[in-house]
Amino acid sequence: MATPAYIPAAPDAAVSGLLPGAMGGIGTPAVFADAARLCLQPGVEVIENAGGIGAFMNYPGVTITATGTESPETAELLGDVDAEPGPESWVRLQHRLAPDIAVAPPPPHPVEARDTARWVHRSLAEHDWLAAQGRHPVSLWASVPDWPSGPSGRRAARALREVHEEDVAAGGLGFGGFMIAAPDIVRTKGTQPGGMAHATHPAQCVLEELGDARPIHLSDLEDPREVFGLVESGVDSFGGAAAARVAATGIVYTVDGPLTVTDPRYHDDFTPLAPESASGVSRYTRAYVHHLFTARRRLAVALCTAHNDEFLVALLARIRESIVTGDYLDVKRRFLDGFDSGTP
Repeated sequence: MATPAYIPAAPDAAVSGLLPGAMGGIGTPAVFADAARLCLQPGVEVIENAGGIGAFMNYPGVTITATGTESPETAELLGDVDAEPGPESWVRLQHRLAPDIAVAPPPPHPVEARDTARWVHRSLAEHDWLAAQGRHPVSLWASVPDWPSGPSGRRAARALREVHEEDVAAGGLGFGGFMIAAPDIVRTKGTQPGGMAHATHPAQCVLEELGDARPIHLSDLEDPREVFGLVESGVDSFGGAAAARVAATGIVYTVDGPLTVTDPRYHDDFTPLAPESASGVSRYTRAYVHHLFTARRRLAVALCTAHNDEFLVALLARIRESIVTGDYLDVKRRFLDGFDSGTP
């Protein structure tokens, strides 16, 4: 998978507003599904019998699963699988889903570094054992707990890196990469598009601790402008729910900044959502999407979500190309100047 890249969320094996077969058309290299939700519906047996999550959703790209947020229903599910469920249970279930990448469950919050090490040792040992059985090849990634900033996050990241190194030294597979999951961190300038200064990301200390030995995925991209500093700090891929969350309020990303398509001034604006884009949903006019919101059609949110995903996929592709061609700094300057202008 070429990086840096943006990976859209497909929690229920579907990306809002896009058919699985059409995702390649927007350039997305992978999708991120919620293993807990899929194990509940349609059920792990159904996906296993279909040949894995990729075959089930007819998606030829890279598939990634993570455990998501546990609930009473998922706790009951794990209880049905194991008398004493732990990280091994989730590793086994994700192997049965047969993704290309499975993210090990994070340790309970909060825990000490030594407890983090014990928890991920258990996940990694189970993964090594399953891999030795000749099942579908799965790369297991470690999940940094959702409290990355400060000394606790640094210690947890160091513990994960040390467990990985010890496993490799002992002949194991180690972790294929690391995912920083940080849904509850607070930026100093807020999280709404257009409202955040170019500040240091709270996960910076974790990035410094993990180093560049393995790929790093950040699952908490809140503002497109964050991408540049994070790529420079070593993040290889991005995801998160922000693209869908702001789309639900009628906000779409453009090269000239966020656009609130529910604003009455767009009711007869026949400009495409993204005039610079020649792809799919970005060609729908602002007047049409404004109408859909006014008519309370769910298609409005689906189109805005798909547009925001396309925008971020294209942005990361442009960054990736600029690194190769040597004009990264120019691409960064032009994007930040345009996005900050606030005049879509």
